[in-house]
Amino acid sequence: MADGVDYPAWILARGREGRSRAEIARSMQMSLQRLKAWEESDAAIAQAMREAETAAQAWWEGEQRDALLEGGRVNAAAWRAAMEWRFGDAKARAAVANRPVLARVNIPDNGRPRRDVARR
Repeated sequence: MADGVDYPAWILARGREGRSRAEIARSMQMSLQRLKAWEESDAAIAQAMREAETAAQAWWEGEQRDALLEGGRVNAAAWRAAMEWRFGDAKARAAVANRPVLARVNIPDNGRPRRDVARR
């Protein structure tokens, strides 16, 4: 990015377009880690990113509403899943869903008392 740019305003403008943190970082030619470090060191950038996230969510919610009001066909389930993934806690639930399944192992009767053992 060129010097003299009002970065907080530029970031907020990207949020108003519905862009995610990753898209904002990519458009600034930096990694998410570098953007996070910049947020931690500059209060104006941190505030701009918070406002951009709110603006992005508002943009995505407005897209659904506008499509419905215009009589367009909308795949509500896909939109809901995308919204949940992008703004909800679906990422945390996906991590839980991808954990290994616990299995119950029953030790066969070998003359000793039977015991149930749960293994990961």
